[in-house]
Amino acid sequence: MDYGRPYVDRLVSEGMVERANGTLVLTDAGHQAADRLFAARREGLRELLADWSTDEYAELGELLTKLSRALLGEDADRHLISAEPATTPRRKANPES
Repeated sequence: MDYGRPYVDRLVSEGMVERANGTLVLTDAGHQAADRLFAARREGLRELLADWSTDEYAELGELLTKLSRALLGEDADRHLISAEPATTPRRKANPES
């Protein structure tokens, strides 16, 4: 586990996380940075999926929700699953695909 220590130490020194009773806890700055990263990732995915049909987009959303719930599993982690509904792109599917 020592291979990750330099990365954790850097996050601690930059004020993104704090060590508390043997666990790592996100600070306010860490939460803000995570929110920015998640927003950037969502925008990138939105661009990649822009040409998908609404049916394909809805199916992907359902599958990702199912996968997220299976990966998180623990009730203590349920709050990490966003309750925010996915928006459906209004573009038509690319007829060449």
